[in-house]
Amino acid sequence: AMLANRLLADAGLDLAEGVTTLAVQVEGSLQKRGDGYVFSGALIGVPWGRQAETVVTVVSIDGRPHVVVLSREHASAITQAQNLAFEPRDDLRFDDTGVQAAAIDTREAKALFDYAALLRLAQITGALEATLHRSIDYAKERKQFGRAIGQFQAVQQQLALFGVEAAAVACAARSAFRAAARGDAAFAIAAAKLRANMAIGVATATAHQVHAAIGFTWEYALRQSTQRLWSWRSEFGNDRYWADRIGSAVAARGADHFWSDLTSRDDAVAV
Repeated sequence: AMLANRLLADAGLDLAEGVTTLAVQVEGSLQKRGDGYVFSGALIGVPWGRQAETVVTVVSIDGRPHVVVLSREHASAITQAQNLAFEPRDDLRFDDTGVQAAAIDTREAKALFDYAALLRLAQITGALEATLHRSIDYAKERKQFGRAIGQFQAVQQQLALFGVEAAAVACAARSAFRAAARGDAAFAIAAAKLRANMAIGVATATAHQVHAAIGFTWEYALRQSTQRLWSWRSEFGNDRYWADRIGSAVAARGADHFWSDLTSRDDAVAV
């Protein structure tokens, strides 16, 4: 919703009212018709699509991005689906539907997938920190063999490694957001999302090992973080997607540019 309204504001359109969501994967076309626009096609994997009143996306006409505003009630079909955390990820179909649209020429519109990944990265960072704090608190409370399990060196070591992963992701996320504030953040976003994805396996495994059986129960709150982390790892680019983009960009630039690109304040590597 934050990114959707940013696009609307940049395009000079009215901000959406009610529940608003963003569609990144579009299989369809936008056409100019008279004084307005019509859209035909499908929006794939829309977060909370069945509940949203307004769906915002970006579709190009002749290579120029346009912000498009659609109403869920005008969808001809809604196919409900969900991710591993049971969050709705629905497909919405529109047939020759009149829509609001406006041309836009911003970084966010041209690289919508990347900026959606950036916001998902912020959520991953928060979920990792919440999972870490919950695991530490549980290790202090749960007693075994007459003392809290957090006093055992093996548990302390695992939680320390978890803390390192969470700190690394937080650092990468801050760098990506700073890069986005300065200008082109493609490389920083790619590196940060990949780093976050890689941390999720270690973090969630440790959290569930510390909690043991209770961590898998439906009623216990740990799953609200870990199930989302497992889902978000694949959303807006999984490990392979971002690794391929980074590797391709580095290879295209050549070995001589690797260190200077890596240490430059500017996001010199286009990914």
